[in-house]
Amino acid sequence: MGDKYPIISILGIRFNLANCLSVLLSAAIVFALVFFLSRKIALKPTKRQNVLEWMIDFTNGIVKSAMPGEEGKQFYLFAFVMFLFVFISNQFGLIFQMKVDEVVWLKSPTADPIITMSLAMIVLVLSHYFSIERLG
Repeated sequence: MGDKYPIISILGIRFNLANCLSVLLSAAIVFALVFFLSRKIALKPTKRQNVLEWMIDFTNGIVKSAMPGEEGKQFYLFAFVMFLFVFISNQFGLIFQMKVDEVVWLKSPTADPIITMSLAMIVLVLSHYFSIERLG
């Protein structure tokens, strides 16, 4: 609770570098994971392809249970990426936290309420936008 974080200010806006670095690292890990698992896709799936297909089926099942029918299909990729980002971010916080001279440089991005509320705000704005687009 009493941790110190590196803060920079650009044009009067304060940025927590620990959050920025952690989010970028989590996003890079998600990209690298999906990139690694999606190489050499074949009709007879390999173990890596099975893992990727299992993750995709898992998130598609969540979307299908909430939005049955054709309108849910446009959210499959969004749910997949959001699930992987939150999952990797949470696991990232369990594995390690990097402190240098009592200043935290890397931590779980989802441990900060700002990141969690930003992700929730993205989902909220998108849900309102698509409902207005669909229903008027």
